[in-house]
Amino acid sequence: MQPYRDYNPSELFELIDDLDFDDDELLSMFGLPEAGGSAAGASKKNKIIAWAAQGMVFVVCMIMIVGSILFIFNDSPDRSLFGYRIFRVASESMTPTTQPDGTTPRGGFRVNDVIVVRIADASQVQEGDIVTLCRGEDLDPLTHRVMEIRESHWDETGVEFLTKGDNNPGFDELPAGGSNLMGIKVLAIPRIGYVLALAQRHRTVALAICVVVLVAVLALFVLLSRNTGGSQKEKEESILKQNQALKKLMPKLLSLNPKNIKRASEQAPPDSPQAYPPQEFR
Repeated sequence: MQPYRDYNPSELFELIDDLDFDDDELLSMFGLPEAGGSAAGASKKNKIIAWAAQGMVFVVCMIMIVGSILFIFNDSPDRSLFGYRIFRVASESMTPTTQPDGTTPRGGFRVNDVIVVRIADASQVQEGDIVTLCRGEDLDPLTHRVMEIRESHWDETGVEFLTKGDNNPGFDELPAGGSNLMGIKVLAIPRIGYVLALAQRHRTVALAICVVVLVAVLALFVLLSRNTGGSQKEKEESILKQNQALKKLMPKLLSLNPKNIKRASEQAPPDSPQAYPPQEFR
C-alpha cells in the first residue's frame, strides 16, 4: 500500500469509502479520542495524577512548616519529626575539602546549612556515613564522617566509631560509642540556617510568619484543585465537540468522492440539479 502522503484526494475518498470505517475508527484516523468512554477515562486519569502531584507538594510544604516550628520552639537536641531530626551547622569541620589522596568526599556541608538526620541504630551505620553524635549535655551534637567501625568493650552497643571532619587535618580525639549515635545524615539544605537562627531570636514573629505561610499553602492547594477540575471538564467538553463536528463532516467528505459524484450524475435525469460533471481533484 502506498504511503498516506502519496494518495491524491480522489484515491483517499475512495479508499475511506470502500473500507467502510465506523465512526470511532474514523476518529482514531484523525488522532482524536473516541466520543465514548476513552475521553472521559483519559480525563479522569489526568485528574487523579494532578491531585496526587498537588497532594505531594502540600504534604512536603506541611512537613517543612511543622519542622521549622519544631526547630524554633524546641531547644532539646532530641527533638524529632517522623523519625528525623534537624540541626543547624555551626562549624566548618565538614566543609567540602580535597583530601590528601586527591578526592573530595561527597555529602559535606557548610556553616548555616541545615542538615536532616534520620534516627538509626548503631548496627545500621557503615564506614563513610556522616553521623550525628551526642557529646553530653553541655556540648552541642557533633556531625562527622565515620572513618572506621571497631568493636567496643566499653559501650553497651558493642561498637565504636572513629570519626573525622572532612575539613579537619586528623581524626577526632576520642572514638564515639554506638550509644552516642543520634542519627545518620540524609540531607543538607544550603543556607537556610540563617533564617532559622533569626527565627529562634524572634520566635513570636516567626510563629506569625509560619501561620501566614500555612494559610497561603492551604489557599493555593484549594485554588489549584478547583482549577484542575475546571480545566479537565473544559478539555473533555472540547473533545466531545470536536468528535461531534467530525462525525457531521465525515458524510460530507465521503459525498465528495468522485466515484459517488459520478454515480449520482449518471442516475439523475438530465435536468436534475444532481446532474453535473464529476469534479477533478489535482
